Amino acid sequence: MKKFILTLVSLGGFVLAGWLIQGTYTDIRSAHKVTGVITGADRKPDAHRRSPLYPTVRYQSADGQTFEQQLFRVARTNTFRDTGKPIAVLYQPADPEQAKINEFRTLWGVPFSLLLISSGCVILAWSRRRKPWIISGLVSLLLGFASFYY
Repeated sequence: MKKFILTLVSLGGFVLAGWLIQGTYTDIRSAHKVTGVITGADRKPDAHRRSPLYPTVRYQSADGQTFEQQLFRVARTNTFRDTGKPIAVLYQPADPEQAKINEFRTLWGVPFSLLLISSGCVILAWSRRRKPWIISGLVSLLLGFASFYY
């Protein structure tokens, strides 16, 4: 029964990760890439006592409009000290007000974390009490959860 549940969880994780990867890839291909400037930042505590950074970024679209908004950023750097520094920004031409910071962890962190967690579930489900397989499954799970946290 445990094998069935872990396999089902991992299949769901693989499907969700694939959907997120495809969506992110499509967004990146159609997005305009510009350089913005960090004008400030706020930490907003969440329910898990973490404080994600929300830097305020000013950027200019291809048609010359200037936008300034808070964007989500997954980073361990202190964005408060980065005020005035340039940062890569992606936006969709049809909706330039909806922008994302062009950083690997911000764009790809969740899909790859899901892949790691799903891989760990598969390894744990199908390992036959072999110590190396169990250890690699647990390491994969821990890396997946750690990449969500950091």
